Amino acid sequence: MASQNLLSVGATSSDTPHQTFNFDHLPVRTVNRDGEIWFIAADVCAALEIVSSRQAVGRLDDDEKGVCTVSTPGGRQEIMIVSESGLYSLILTSRKEEAKRFKRWITHEVLPAIRKTGGYGNQDPERLKLAFALASEVADQAARTVFEAVMAGDDGWKHDRWMFSLTYDRDNKPTVPWAKAIDREAMVVSLAELPRRLLEPNGMLPSNKELAELAAACNQRLAQRMAYEASKASGTGVMKP
Repeated sequence: MASQNLLSVGATSSDTPHQTFNFDHLPVRTVNRDGEIWFIAADVCAALEIVSSRQAVGRLDDDEKGVCTVSTPGGRQEIMIVSESGLYSLILTSRKEEAKRFKRWITHEVLPAIRKTGGYGNQDPERLKLAFALASEVADQAARTVFEAVMAGDDGWKHDRWMFSLTYDRDNKPTVPWAKAIDREAMVVSLAELPRRLLEPNGMLPSNKELAELAAACNQRLAQRMAYEASKASGTGVMKP
């Protein structure tokens, strides 16, 4: 439920007061910044039962957080605010059961109410639901993968990198994401990018043996391709490209 208790905001000329929403007995105040709704970080963290709002906000990307000035009984104070993206990040960091209910309240009550008053850009509800579901699945997979790596018994995980994949079925529906460790010697690079990376002075540093094997494989593959093209032109194309 929303109330019209307005803030006095003066951090920037583009900050203007907006609505205060009530999550149970807790107020969640909002600010309109350049046509976008930002949320008072302390209010969000209180609703999510996050103890240190400063630490939680500190982990967000720079474009997901900011400050605004509000009038309080003790005078004007600067307080932290988070964008919608920052709000979602805070929700996903909370493992409290309350986070699920808060997320539903935000997506089903707060954002629709804001859009209804014309103060916020439209968001596709289905896409928002999918984004939360996939982000939550990836987070769970990451937690399980890292946990298993640490519990394996050695310290290799300290130097590991991780890969997460979102796959889709035949109906273009997302399946459960998966995660795995990437080999420490592996390079994640496209074929188009590989030549440039090899030539960079401080880029990839393969050994002479690795370079020779790569060159031999390329020459062999090119010979196969040329043979196939020749057989195809002669009408006896039985070789694979």
